[in-house]
Amino acid sequence: MEQEQQIDWYQLIEIQRKLIAKTEKKQDEVIKIKKELGLQKRLDLKHLKQEFINNELLKSEFLKTKELIINEYQTKIKSLNQQLDSLIIENQDQYAKLGSLQHNPGARTLKKQYQAELKSLQKSKPVTEEKQNYELYCASVTLQKSKIKNLSPAITKKNYILSFAIIPILVLIGFLTTFLFYLPHSLNQGWGFSWINISYLGAFILIFLLLIIGILYTILLVKDSAKMLVVDRETSYWKSAFTGFIANFFDTLGIGSFAISVVMLNNFKISKDSKKLPGILNVGCTIPVIFEAIIFMTAVKVDITTLVVLIVASILGAYLGAAIANKINARIMKLVIGGCLLVIAILMILSQPGVDVLTGLNGNSTTLLQPGAWWKLPVTAIIYVGLGILMSLGIGFYAPAMAVIAMMGMDITVAFPVMMGACAFLIPVGATKFIKDKNYSPKIAGAMAVGGVVGVISAFLLVFIGIKIGLGLSDSEFLTWFKWIVIAISIYTSGMLFYEFGKETIRLQNQKKVDVF
Repeated sequence: MEQEQQIDWYQLIEIQRKLIAKTEKKQDEVIKIKKELGLQKRLDLKHLKQEFINNELLKSEFLKTKELIINEYQTKIKSLNQQLDSLIIENQDQYAKLGSLQHNPGARTLKKQYQAELKSLQKSKPVTEEKQNYELYCASVTLQKSKIKNLSPAITKKNYILSFAIIPILVLIGFLTTFLFYLPHSLNQGWGFSWINISYLGAFILIFLLLIIGILYTILLVKDSAKMLVVDRETSYWKSAFTGFIANFFDTLGIGSFAISVVMLNNFKISKDSKKLPGILNVGCTIPVIFEAIIFMTAVKVDITTLVVLIVASILGAYLGAAIANKINARIMKLVIGGCLLVIAILMILSQPGVDVLTGLNGNSTTLLQPGAWWKLPVTAIIYVGLGILMSLGIGFYAPAMAVIAMMGMDITVAFPVMMGACAFLIPVGATKFIKDKNYSPKIAGAMAVGGVVGVISAFLLVFIGIKIGLGLSDSEFLTWFKWIVIAISIYTSGMLFYEFGKETIRLQNQKKVDVF
């Protein structure tokens, strides 16, 4: 019986690997062809428009030809998606057979046998000087570990979908803890519900919009990633979820999540295809960022005009940055922003209680519409447009956003609903495109999204509720303590930008030397 089980196992594994390889190859082909088709469509439409401007075509001919070009493009895209879907469906059938085999007693017996063989093999490890024997040993160990890993049950489609049920539960917990614990112990208790309070009503509308965006995006992600789950069969769900947890825990504190995610994904050897890394980061971090924005818009009192203007300015900057990205020297901008952040961090240190050199920076205002300082809102908005441009170039947004708010004499926590809100309205656009293009790893991104939401609520409960309320800190004491975190983040970000500038400069210098020879 065991021998028969083993034969079935190897047959299914071989079929599965071939199908996964075939599917991944088809995915790459589809992405490449879609880009080519999209480029061709834009060129054809541009040429057609020029002909119409030059009066070479009648309006009716122009509209008819335009419709034909668009329909032809959509037909080809639909055909490509159908080809990919047919492979995925074929893969899912084998995945179901493989899953049933992994969970039955015969597979568990076989796994124990492989584990015993691995222990026995490791005891007979040859010395490194015996190169040929040592290489053979390493290959045998790798093969044995692969057998054990493949016999470990992968997460089922049903369990994967059910894991997303934790998200609405945590959103509800976020709302309840904010209203029951955080607001009553802060100056934000003035947020009492009132339909005639324009600030509350404006925040409520933004939160409602984000909830709708979050629900629609979650449905899209679950529907697509569950279907594509089979492609990532050998990827660890729990390592991916843990990566999302850690990255978004620190993202909630304003440190950012992308850099941490990249480091952890590489250390865990989760993402093997670097081309899909941007898609994984964007798709996996969208739901946590929306959750962050909802929490901070609920918890932090901020003038609605200030909030909306700065969010719109950041989004405008991000779109401008995408349009002019090729015309900006990102390497030099890293040096400039790094220097500015370092200077601002020093100024914030000088303004801290106990130092008291620059007491004018210790503000607690929740609005930029201050009497006698009308210039603060337009100036800050212009700066946020610039920060939005830098965000589109891959330069961190959170640290400079918080630093600017502090320099304007505002409550440092006001930066959180602004920067989280800007990202929450921006990131779903790019993430949706990655999903539609299948240019991401489904299981990794899905697991990071679920783990990320847990990380967000954990950070909020620990820092903004646990430390503040648990230690009995007043608003001013909490802001003083939290500003030290912002100073540390600013210095860290500044150092990272200087490091990246130096690394890129050395690379360019080496490239010039190679070009000379």
